[in-house]
Amino acid sequence: MKFAYLFLIFGIFLALGCLSNNGQDNSYDYNGVNVSKSSILQECLNKTDCDMFSCMVPSCWCKSGQLSNGIIFKSGKTVTDRNGAKKTVSDYLSLNSIPFIQVRNAIKLNEIFYNVFYEDANGDVYGLIVAVDGTIMETECGV
Repeated sequence: MKFAYLFLIFGIFLALGCLSNNGQDNSYDYNGVNVSKSSILQECLNKTDCDMFSCMVPSCWCKSGQLSNGIIFKSGKTVTDRNGAKKTVSDYLSLNSIPFIQVRNAIKLNEIFYNVFYEDANGDVYGLIVAVDGTIMETECGV
């Protein structure tokens, strides 16, 4: 009878161990914002801002030669969707008195970055990258 109880306790312990995630959490903390870890390339883990962007988006990088190294604004507000990314850019442009007609579109590049386009008074269109933590970066792409 003792073996039956022992076997039952061992079985419950084993079942609970198999049902738990064994510490294999699928969320990743990107500057205070949880994103899906499975959507981030292994070699990109533990990178942030421009380093993360250039790792996650092939053939693209932050513009060099700037004091901010490509980072132009940190709103500190979490961006959860395309509308949030557009609002972050709109707020940045307004706060810095940058004349613009409209923030046109936002495209989700991956779990961390959005590409947001805005139009200035001359009809020229510019793009900025917005991260889920509200960071805005100026980037460029090439070969």
